[in-house]
Amino acid sequence: MTFSKIIGLTILCFSASFSALSQNTAVNFGELLNSPVTSSGQFSKNDIEELSGLIYDLNPTIFIGSSGYKILGEEAPVKAELSAGNFNRLSTANPGFNNVKLLKMKIESEADFNASFDLSRLQGFENLEYVFVECTFECSTTRIENMFLNIGNLKVLYIISTPE
Repeated sequence: MTFSKIIGLTILCFSASFSALSQNTAVNFGELLNSPVTSSGQFSKNDIEELSGLIYDLNPTIFIGSSGYKILGEEAPVKAELSAGNFNRLSTANPGFNNVKLLKMKIESEADFNASFDLSRLQGFENLEYVFVECTFECSTTRIENMFLNIGNLKVLYIISTPE
């Protein structure tokens, strides 16, 4: 094998690795709101406005709990909320998932980081664009990124909301 082929293969492998890593990026939503221009280029001004509306406004929502599902609102849910411990309930399709654009998952303890959340197992989330993680204690971007498998084209964001 020639030196140029070795260099070419090395660059190709590095590019593939970098591409795979870049897809597994989590963005701190608080930082994105405070400095959208300097944050990751994956969010437009419209994306940020839409996200703020999905997160903070009153929207039709499906709540996923250990005892079942509850839908609030008259229209099809655009947001789904759950605790990390109920993630496995998302692998069974539910008609309430079809229009969900934002999946909000609450991380309430260090133990929640022990599980891997394979997003390819989600069933029925035809319009899902965002995964939003709310940590109730200090957590890092790296910890959030390492939680998820098979993110695909979904955008992962998080916020730290510690009680005052």
